Amino acid sequence: MVTQFDIAQSFFLESSVVDDAVAVYITSVELYFEDKPLTNKSATGLYQPGVSIYICPVSNDQPDIDSVIEASRARLEWSSITTDGTAETATKFLFTRPILVSTDRPYAFLVSFDGSDNDFKLWLSKSGDTFINTSTQASVSAGYNDGNFYRITNGSVLTKTTDADLKFKVNIAKFSTLSQTYLFREKKYEYFNIIPGSLSGNLKVGEWVWQNTAAQTGTADIAQLSSGRATPFISGTGTNFSANFAAGDYIVISDGTTGNTNIRVVSSVTNTTFLTLDEYPHFTNNSASFYKAPVAQMYLNDKKSDHIFLYNSNANSTLSFANNAYVKGEDSGAQVQIKFLKDLPVQRVLSQIGVITPGLTSAQSSINFANSIYQTSDSNKIDVPTGKRRFIDTYPAVIGTRSLMAVNGNTSLFTGGFSVNGQITLTSTNQYSSPYIEEEDLDIFTYRYELNNDSTNEETGNGSATSRYISKSVILGDQQDAEDLIVFATAYLPQNTAIKIYGKLLNDEDYEPLDAKNWTPLEEVSPVNYVSSSKNKNDVVEKQYKIPSYYSDETILSGYAQCATSNDVILTTSDLTATVNATSNSLIRVYNEGAPNNFFVDRVSSSNSTSITISNAVTNGSFNTTGLKIALISNTNKYSAFVNPQNRNVVRYYTNSLAPKDTYKIFVMKIVLLSPDKFRAPLVKDIRAIAVSA
Repeated sequence: MVTQFDIAQSFFLESSVVDDAVAVYITSVELYFEDKPLTNKSATGLYQPGVSIYICPVSNDQPDIDSVIEASRARLEWSSITTDGTAETATKFLFTRPILVSTDRPYAFLVSFDGSDNDFKLWLSKSGDTFINTSTQASVSAGYNDGNFYRITNGSVLTKTTDADLKFKVNIAKFSTLSQTYLFREKKYEYFNIIPGSLSGNLKVGEWVWQNTAAQTGTADIAQLSSGRATPFISGTGTNFSANFAAGDYIVISDGTTGNTNIRVVSSVTNTTFLTLDEYPHFTNNSASFYKAPVAQMYLNDKKSDHIFLYNSNANSTLSFANNAYVKGEDSGAQVQIKFLKDLPVQRVLSQIGVITPGLTSAQSSINFANSIYQTSDSNKIDVPTGKRRFIDTYPAVIGTRSLMAVNGNTSLFTGGFSVNGQITLTSTNQYSSPYIEEEDLDIFTYRYELNNDSTNEETGNGSATSRYISKSVILGDQQDAEDLIVFATAYLPQNTAIKIYGKLLNDEDYEPLDAKNWTPLEEVSPVNYVSSSKNKNDVVEKQYKIPSYYSDETILSGYAQCATSNDVILTTSDLTATVNATSNSLIRVYNEGAPNNFFVDRVSSSNSTSITISNAVTNGSFNTTGLKIALISNTNKYSAFVNPQNRNVVRYYTNSLAPKDTYKIFVMKIVLLSPDKFRAPLVKDIRAIAVSA
């Protein structure tokens, strides 16, 4: 480090004097000053130089000045340094936080005088010197256990003095209790999506925002702080302050001018026309409007999803943010309209609580959430050891939106109306030692699943599923065009969840873009109704999928059909012209009713009340019969692939112009995850797709 040190003193902390604790906390160091520089007359020219001290380990009998312990700096200004000609009065250097050190090993404190001013003099004991007010000579024998005094030149060159020691005290913490539990809660969040396009301006992170409501009756006279007005207050005309406000309430004051809106806290209410504030507004006006409104601070504007997070909300049962209301920024003046207030679902919790646990100490943390109707249960509490991800998949855990919780009368929330109840319990068996929480590493991260239970239209590019994964395109080698597709998946499938897999294929001679193709819902081979354990994410099942035998979305038409070999006309017993015709590019599947896997698919060229003409003549003699059924392929599904039994079960799909294509050169996969619950989700551990011959 760049600090220039002037002197150092080593010391040794024996475990035997602290009940055998393996680590203790240094709270302060006391030094005894004989003299200090005169004001504006120091050797360095500094007006009133101060002093800083630091703690470092000792290695090879030398203070390791390049390894100063983090946050171990303590500083006093010149005016706080006490001098004493009798070496009785100490000057205490208090650390901003206790410094954790090990026992039974040497440390040193380093002293840095501003400007290395040598007019600072500390009391020390030196062999041969006489003790104050006595004739007794001092005898100092410095060493490993009782410490050494070091002079430092050029800020870093250490010279040990074996016949002298500073007079000093090192104070350590002694704890009054051996176990203590601390709580952590949410910061009174508001979470909502906004009406797209309603944001005007740019809300600033950290600024206060308020719900734009009707102004209170009357006007407020606002003046700036002046010598005659020591207390921030506003007076009203036509107001009823005492009925509408109480100490601790927020008040929004505005004169309607951009930038002239302030949110303040009411300190006290004197009467109907006079109240005091925590601080003055920054503008003046003798007839300003004022509001009693829900307020909060801006945390995050997620523009990608049109969601906003606020914190430090003041919402209660009579004052809360509401759907369709407008929210305005105090400083920015930006405005946005709320669409729906929402709770924030929680499915995973990751703890990153930096807790140091010296020997003889321990720490335990846990967290509990309310459910989606704001009920709580001790059985839902989970331990959250640092660095461990914990899943919540037995109830719909939420971080509640403050306004929704405030207006819900049937709540059973944690004390104080919170939806999160976190605890850290610190325990020690030694009164000189304790676990230690690093405040810069005190985080609980929560995760949520974005999924639903609707796969409608996933065959197209605009399906209803929320959670989907699309793989990279796979291009097969030259003359390696595939005739079928087999997919294997290893998946975690808790109760009521599902995984659907889709494939998209492109023939080498198909010049339509891959993006324009439909997704084919793959068919599961030998489905197994296996439910994975909710407690064990490694409880997985192997699943296999393939190109379907025929379309999954079709309508079986009324009546029966008759085909003849080498003929493209199909006779029908019912008039199907309303649903099957060339104009709508109808695609039909004709099959034997007793053997549905024996079928052919073709496009309708024309139709009348007694027959349908298809694009190709019938070639398979098994269809030279009566009693056949006709199924109309849905418009969504007719571009999907199927296994064609009329061509050795080679995969076939139809282009957007209904031209048939057999085999494929390129394929891509899509995985859709489905669940009726936000707190329970399937997981795909791995997936393998194999392009094969039929």
